[in-house]
Amino acid sequence: MKKLLTTMTIFSSLLLLPGNRGAVAEPTVKVPVSSSTEVSSSNKGLRSMGFFNIAISTPDINASVDWYQRVLGFRKVSQSNLSNGVSIAMIERNGMVIEFLKVPNQKPMPMLNQDPPKHLQFLGIKNFVLWVDDMDATVRELKSKNVSFVWEARTLPEVGTRVSMIRDNNGNLVTFWERRGSVWQSLNRP
Repeated sequence: MKKLLTTMTIFSSLLLLPGNRGAVAEPTVKVPVSSSTEVSSSNKGLRSMGFFNIAISTPDINASVDWYQRVLGFRKVSQSNLSNGVSIAMIERNGMVIEFLKVPNQKPMPMLNQDPPKHLQFLGIKNFVLWVDDMDATVRELKSKNVSFVWEARTLPEVGTRVSMIRDNNGNLVTFWERRGSVWQSLNRP
């Protein structure tokens, strides 16, 4: 199949926020996203579904954007203040998009920032996972940026790969899996 370059409009959950029906303060930004499947009229509805972004509520959008740019190499693609008091920024790297949100009256949820394995005792999203080709190179790069590790290149024999875990500037868990092993192969990836 030929590769097709499509353009996704960053609107995400902005329209779904209460009291924000179309109240975008800045022009919409377009981010090119590569797709390895051909788009056809039969790929409508759920068949057209793809991952768009991860949303993180943060007490300081600028500090979060700075950390992800400096440590993980993301680039900022948009930032807006909405009429309902919500601030939003979107960053991107290699087609992955992270949305940062700052809303009035935010409250921390300390149970979400527990160290593993205690983080699994509470229901909900625990962390997000990024694939890397070379765990040793990834660990070296993160160490050069003075990132502290929760786990450093730990081998998970049950899935045949190595995993490293760090915390971002707000204590959220970010995990790196090396592209190898049974999980990667079961996804039919080279």
